[in-house]
Amino acid sequence: MQKDKLTQDLKDLRKELRQVQSQDPATRQKLATLEKRADESLQDASLNTQDEYRHLARDLQDALLHLETTHPRLTVIINRLVYTLNNLGI
Repeated sequence: MQKDKLTQDLKDLRKELRQVQSQDPATRQKLATLEKRADESLQDASLNTQDEYRHLARDLQDALLHLETTHPRLTVIINRLVYTLNNLGI
């Protein structure tokens, strides 16, 4: 059940990332990194390990600090993903 929620949250993240436009190069890089990580996680969820999910969680938490004031909707989705990962014990 939690893995299904994680998959849906990752899809929501990808959708939102594709809608966000930023002029700041650092923000664009963070968004591109998040999109890549979400794509990798969605390609074959059965291959994801705890370490890969921990790395994703760190990337998400780092992005939260950078994006929370400029992209509040994206921040909500990232918070949801972090919460889901925490519920999975990651």
